[in-house]
Amino acid sequence: MASKQKDNISPGSEWPLIFLGLELIVNCVTLSHRDAGGSPTLFDLLVILGISHTVTMKLVDVQAELDYFLGTMLFIVGRVLEYSVGPLGSGEHFVITHFMKDKVHDRVGVARQSFPMQTFF
Repeated sequence: MASKQKDNISPGSEWPLIFLGLELIVNCVTLSHRDAGGSPTLFDLLVILGISHTVTMKLVDVQAELDYFLGTMLFIVGRVLEYSVGPLGSGEHFVITHFMKDKVHDRVGVARQSFPMQTFF
């Protein structure tokens, strides 16, 4: 049975995840920054892969320096927390980043996600 399609409905109003972005960063130091275009209520996913390397991530706002090992998957609110990656040690590494730009919500009239709360988990 075929489903009936709604008239005059934007795809974004039914499925807002189509506006996600992916980026590949290869063998680069990431200077200290906040993701200005991101939404403060959404997490960015960073996945680091590669061959035999050492690198650290610094979270400036909380004064933390973390080992950023191969295979690490990190969720971060990049709009809120200032962070950097580097310096790079030996070896090869690449980071896959997964994010959503906040202006997309405004453009298509889709409500932003609410802030995560402990009760959600």
